[in-house]
Amino acid sequence: MQYRRQTLFERRLFSVRVHNPWEQFIESVAQGLGGGIIISLLTIAMGIVIQPTQLFLLCVISFLLACYHIQYLCYAYSGGVLSLLALIAKTYPQGEAISWLRVIWKPLVSLEFSSLFAFIAILHLLESYLLLRNSGKDSSPLLVNGKRGMLVGVHQIQKFWLAPVFVVAAVPPELAMPVGHPSWWPLFSTLGTGFTILLFPVVIGHTTLAISSLPSHKIKRVSKQLIYYSFILFGLAWGIQFWGGAGILAAFWMILGHEAIMRIGNWLEWKRPLLFVPRPEGVVVLAVIANSPAAEMGIEVGDVLQKINGIEIHHPDEVYPALRSTSTFCKMEVLNEQGHIKYLQRTIYQGEHHELGLIFAPDEQSEYYVDLKPISIVQLIRQQIQRGA
Repeated sequence: MQYRRQTLFERRLFSVRVHNPWEQFIESVAQGLGGGIIISLLTIAMGIVIQPTQLFLLCVISFLLACYHIQYLCYAYSGGVLSLLALIAKTYPQGEAISWLRVIWKPLVSLEFSSLFAFIAILHLLESYLLLRNSGKDSSPLLVNGKRGMLVGVHQIQKFWLAPVFVVAAVPPELAMPVGHPSWWPLFSTLGTGFTILLFPVVIGHTTLAISSLPSHKIKRVSKQLIYYSFILFGLAWGIQFWGGAGILAAFWMILGHEAIMRIGNWLEWKRPLLFVPRPEGVVVLAVIANSPAAEMGIEVGDVLQKINGIEIHHPDEVYPALRSTSTFCKMEVLNEQGHIKYLQRTIYQGEHHELGLIFAPDEQSEYYVDLKPISIVQLIRQQIQRGA
């Protein structure tokens, strides 16, 4: 649904589809399956034992948070909320005596923090790896309203993966699998019950904006921050066995640390010089359509077109007349992000003057933009139903 929504924005803003939503979906499914295998091996090898009630509560809290904003589908938020609720329940165990609270209070009182924190840390390490694999190539170009009413080109990086994960679950001895294990295993559990293997579908996703940097550069920064975030969470999970206060720190770190990565990152993007805005030295490329003549020539997002067939370019409206000045051949001088001039050339075939495959940064004539309001999973489903109708 989300990929189709991005494609709809692209068509309305630029009258062309930049990415194929089905290709994005298939790629996400394949990467999610591979990621699920990685998480399964890591959680089992490290002895991260999860209680089945933890998994159920994580799913419920994640869904409720996603009903407010799709970004909060991330387990950093549901895990943080679950941990804080468990801290309250452990502080006031008498809540279990209240009949209507017992169903929720009992699993909260028995919740084991270290395994939950370690599991969520591994999920964010995988998120970092999947983002690096993607490198921002599926980012969606958008026009948004910037300061003083000026339209600004941005790239929205929004990826989701469904990873089927096999986790070790703590169960009563009569339900346990008869499998032996080393004396040191499990590392992240003190539960003295039996163990079994459960299949748990995990949704991994990330949403951010590239405004003053290229999508690939933004992804590298975010991935590095997620790695630091995960290792700190790992350290706190391990430290619980030595100091109980580490559990409180980890509960707040899961939420506040993740929010800091998102909010500070976007704030810095707006504070730096904007990348996809009009520039005096030429026309800025906001997006390159896959398999287009421009892509074959090697033009990249963020490049600045300075000359076409020897004619200086200062406005998107000047691109087509410059291309038409030579009917069969195209020569370009392009300024890349490093400040170097690229000399590109290609034979232009009939009809390709109209289909160079470039989307430019907005200018004073641009009228339409996207209002990036928070959207919930309920709104996504409603939009899907309305389109189907």
